[in-house]
Amino acid sequence: NIAAFEHYATYDPGSCACKSYLVSLAGQQVTIPDDVTIQFAKNEVIFMEISQKYTVKESDEIAAQSGFEPVAHFFDSNKWFTDVIWKCV
Repeated sequence: NIAAFEHYATYDPGSCACKSYLVSLAGQQVTIPDDVTIQFAKNEVIFMEISQKYTVKESDEIAAQSGFEPVAHFFDSNKWFTDVIWKCV
């Protein structure tokens, strides 16, 4: 039941890292394929990811330093995020 979890995110402007967590809103058990059951306590936190943030210029520089060339940038409607296609050079 996804309603029994809440997404929680933090952003550190010093490292430009966004960390995402899920918080269990109640004591519960979750069963996943192969009959694996996981117990969660109320307020138990699940660390999900670190999403590193870069400017377009920084992303393009990382591509060049890694032997790639940016081909296209796809922005969200606010231009806050982009997906970038790189090709090998």
